[in-house]
Amino acid sequence: MKVLKFQSVFLALAVIFSTACGEQVTAEPTAALTDTTVPPTATPTLTPTLIMPSPTATSFPVMVVGGDGEIDLPDWVADPVNNILLLPELEGDHGRPTKFKLVNPDSGERVIVELSKEYYFHYWKDPDHIVFLQVGYCDETPRYISELDISTGTLWEGEAKDYLGEIQDCYYFWGLEDDGISINRNLPEPTIEIVDAGNGRQVALTSQTDRYSDLYYKSSPNRDFLAVVQVTGNFVFPELRQPIYGNQISIYHVQDRRLLARFSEEGEIATQILFLDNENLIYVRGDTPCFISILSNSRECINTVAQKFPGATVILGEPLSNPHKFSFLYFHSTLSQSGFCFYDLFSEDLDCPSSGFSRLDRETIINYSLSPDEKHLLLQYDRKGCPLPWCDYFAGSHWELINIDENMLYDLGPAEIDQFRPVQPSPWRPKPSTWMSFSEINPHLQHGFGGAV
Repeated sequence: MKVLKFQSVFLALAVIFSTACGEQVTAEPTAALTDTTVPPTATPTLTPTLIMPSPTATSFPVMVVGGDGEIDLPDWVADPVNNILLLPELEGDHGRPTKFKLVNPDSGERVIVELSKEYYFHYWKDPDHIVFLQVGYCDETPRYISELDISTGTLWEGEAKDYLGEIQDCYYFWGLEDDGISINRNLPEPTIEIVDAGNGRQVALTSQTDRYSDLYYKSSPNRDFLAVVQVTGNFVFPELRQPIYGNQISIYHVQDRRLLARFSEEGEIATQILFLDNENLIYVRGDTPCFISILSNSRECINTVAQKFPGATVILGEPLSNPHKFSFLYFHSTLSQSGFCFYDLFSEDLDCPSSGFSRLDRETIINYSLSPDEKHLLLQYDRKGCPLPWCDYFAGSHWELINIDENMLYDLGPAEIDQFRPVQPSPWRPKPSTWMSFSEINPHLQHGFGGAV
């Protein structure tokens, strides 16, 4: 692959735009977004307990003031410039946890906090607050809420009806809310439909009789373009979750409902697409990622990855801060090999921070989460399983954390299987510079329902 080809594409875009457990883990917090709303006082049924398992740390006392738990957290938790990793603390045969841990990915310290009730879901409300939903299920309103303000150590616990903050349910973070785009699966040739901005009606974006079935789609960040993985002929989606593949990818301009480009393949195209920016994207043919420039209507496949990991399944990561780079997870079930890598389109450098750790030999990565500053990588491993939907059996997965710059690996204990990739909700404290309120953004996930990856 010629570097100049990618350089010319990105330079052309620039011109266009200018003219128009001995090893321990660490996690760092992100800066603070102050929430001045104070939930009403509620007397917890159990005094919250804080445990410090770090060998260099002493026990942190728990003070109860006015019925609300106040936890004397270490300075690295409250520091707004630090990354922090939030994970459930699982025990025994697992089940719903009462404990969670905050991990500092730079120092190796971790703090374990026990709530008064089991929780079934949790999320970062903003860079300073963590919310736990208790007693209930994802399809109903929780009965109880706990909220921890890590900047002050204040833990509020009470009934959900007394909670003054906005409660977000599981489906919000899982990306299952209606985005106005859907695949009509009731047709012999499943077809993409969108909401017409003029009359609010559902209209077909792709043809219902073009001999192609639409399997998967992804919108560009500005929602101008839609990339669609298609397969020739009629198609019936499987009832059970499993990998499905197409044989061509088509690019549409959404507002005009116009086909801009179409690329066919002899090999299988995975139902996954990664937009690097608004006009450039990556898809995967077999074991080979391929790059498409919408503006130049060109495609080039990246043979470096296929040559390094022949026959592997390649799963694209999330967008990175550098649009010239992308990340991917790969696994080879027959060889018990897997890893997480970065690839630079300009330099053609292939960097795999997960390689070189003997403890991970013959373990398979099944999920991941990259820190907001892209310096720490949380990986979920399993000795017998593989990523969903390629596997639905597991031997007992566990968390490992990699400090990429320092090439350090930390064991973070057992993990539950997450149905979404990357791990959702994000376990990383959001950065204030990138954090948006619930009304501003909804994560784009590879949830794989109906057979998609």
